[in-house]
Amino acid sequence: MLAAWDKNNRMSFEAEFPNDASLDEVKERTRVKPQDDHFPLCLVWCPLPLFSWFFPVIGHLGITTSDGTIHDFQGSCSVHTDPHVTIFGPVTKYLRADILQTDTGSIAAWDDAVEHATQVYSALPVC
Repeated sequence: MLAAWDKNNRMSFEAEFPNDASLDEVKERTRVKPQDDHFPLCLVWCPLPLFSWFFPVIGHLGITTSDGTIHDFQGSCSVHTDPHVTIFGPVTKYLRADILQTDTGSIAAWDDAVEHATQVYSALPVC
């Protein structure tokens, strides 16, 4: 495993991700394709019905893994995951994450962090 999590939910990196794919394959796999609702390595946003009509800056935010799966918080002990849409509908805006600016610059570390956050927040009740 690339990332190790301590008891305080801090991440430490132990090894490099094995690179068995060519750079071109990785670029193609992680290419954003809005026409196909495919947003790998992005923060995604969609409007909230009614609220966004009156306050356009209010919306719903999600984060995606390298395969484009959207992870978004949907309530107490629940994180919604879907390859194309958030719980409030299709993505209308996105911001591509600059993986090279992260601590490791690793796609695998990004995916591990998103998956870990999903597990942690799935266990947290919201009042």
